[in-house]
Amino acid sequence: MPEIKVTFQPGGETIVAAPGELTIKDAAKLAGVFLELQCGGKGKCGKCRVTVTEGAQPPAETELKHISKEDLSKGVRLACQSKITQNIKVQVSRKAQVDRKKLFLSAVVPDGQETSGVSTKLGLAVDIGTTTVVGVLVDLETKRALAVTALTNPQYIHGADVISRINHVINDPEGLKNVQKEITGAINEMIDVLCSETGAKPGNIANMSVVGNTTMQHFFLGIDPRSLAVAPYKPPVTGKNKP
Repeated sequence: MPEIKVTFQPGGETIVAAPGELTIKDAAKLAGVFLELQCGGKGKCGKCRVTVTEGAQPPAETELKHISKEDLSKGVRLACQSKITQNIKVQVSRKAQVDRKKLFLSAVVPDGQETSGVSTKLGLAVDIGTTTVVGVLVDLETKRALAVTALTNPQYIHGADVISRINHVINDPEGLKNVQKEITGAINEMIDVLCSETGAKPGNIANMSVVGNTTMQHFFLGIDPRSLAVAPYKPPVTGKNKP
């Protein structure tokens, strides 16, 4: 079976895949292009609009509900619904991309204190946000922040809100494993970046503190959060009990 090429603009990200096996959304994920998927890619929100500038295919029935005939004729498609059957070029507007603006913390060094040398006793602080995950590497001896990094929460592919992600856990037998693997993978990726920037060794991270909303905490721990989606919205685990 011949392979097809998918190119995303304006960044020029390109992947090669087998025809008919992927949607534009799937290809975007493989290419590292983050699209707005508020409904988790179910074709309900219409937020993942992109323009196929070359190789546009006839629209799916779902797309007819969200896109006007005029826009369809111009190659506008829903990334989560449009199948790829031939070489295509996709223009991704700023509106269709996940907002990747990060709130970075400043690592301030007191006057007169040098930054050279890395302690062998380090701590990692992680804030798991629904949209963004932030990590800060801290020297536990000097109480100084050494580096900070952030990335988009990879669970976004299941939806922009926590309810969509909980539904993924409910509807997919592997859902809970998926979301836990995604967030732990993101944390490990940040550790690699932080250690690379500072010259630290991952093995020297002696303590880690992780915070997040109730759903994010349950995903991180691999605890089924489905009770959070229905009244009385009671978490299966609180600070007073254990899983």
